Amino acid sequence: MVSVTKPAEPEVDWLAKLAKVRSEFSMPNYLSILAKNGETWAQEISVGPFWEAANSRLSQWRTEYRSLVESDLLLQPTLPEFVNKSESSIRSKITRLCKHHQEDLSNVIACEGPPIPKLNDIVRTRVACRYIDGVESFGEKILGNWQRTSLQHVVE
Repeated sequence: MVSVTKPAEPEVDWLAKLAKVRSEFSMPNYLSILAKNGETWAQEISVGPFWEAANSRLSQWRTEYRSLVESDLLLQPTLPEFVNKSESSIRSKITRLCKHHQEDLSNVIACEGPPIPKLNDIVRTRVACRYIDGVESFGEKILGNWQRTSLQHVVE
């Protein structure tokens, strides 16, 4: 039996291509700096006014939910802290986005403004609800908290 293998596609240097859109990508430690900034942002939002207000209201939200469905809202007693995406994960996601948007890399990073790639999860958290109907309830509570703390938000 003869095996036919498809030749590997040449490796594309997506960071070099992105550097043509934004010169910051040509900096040797750009992704490392971005990951470190993400770590700082995660720490700051975890103790910031929005998350602090949500944590202070959590007991009330739990009580309201329990009175409606006789079950716990969340799996954990407190809200989790935010975490950042690692440098290797940022690199991997940027590569995937570049392959998907190779005709227009401005979909990966804007030509103007802060030199931050259009990744939707450089900083993130995961709140685990006990049951699926708790997701909607928690979502409504957290959105209301967002509005009360007068923060601007983008719903994608």
